[in-house]
Amino acid sequence: MNSRIVPGGELDLGQLPKQSGERHEALVDLFGRYIMWMRNWNNESTRRLVESPEAREKLGAIFRKPFDETSQLTAVDREKAIRLAEASVDGFLKLLLQVLSHQGSDFLFGKDHALRLRLVMELVQKENDELVEQEVINRGGQKHFSDYFGKWLNRFRDERTPVDGNKP
Repeated sequence: MNSRIVPGGELDLGQLPKQSGERHEALVDLFGRYIMWMRNWNNESTRRLVESPEAREKLGAIFRKPFDETSQLTAVDREKAIRLAEASVDGFLKLLLQVLSHQGSDFLFGKDHALRLRLVMELVQKENDELVEQEVINRGGQKHFSDYFGKWLNRFRDERTPVDGNKP
């Protein structure tokens, strides 16, 4: 299973680039590592729940049902179902990043207003929660924010869950 240790623990504030643009990209990349860590953890959990009756026993009946049903499929069909679940997670993540990327006025809020979302990454002292640095990471990057997803897939995905459908 994927490590439950969150990404970034091996980094130090002093390792971040000093130049503003490079620093921004490093923080966007760190966000991508977190997104992919959650994606990989979710995909591994799905696979484990389909393959392990013991893991399913820990779930309540309502949450367990789709995993129980999928576990009854043939090995080939189980793998197809797991791949579909993984593709669905990737589709959701891509759409979420597109929503976070939005800077126009298409997300209406009544007749006179529109909605935009700003994603601010904060770096804080863990002992006292003091804010050390903050950066708006979904604007001002080298790419449209949602376009980073492909890069993150290539760099941070779990090799056991390839995106091309081929087994490793």
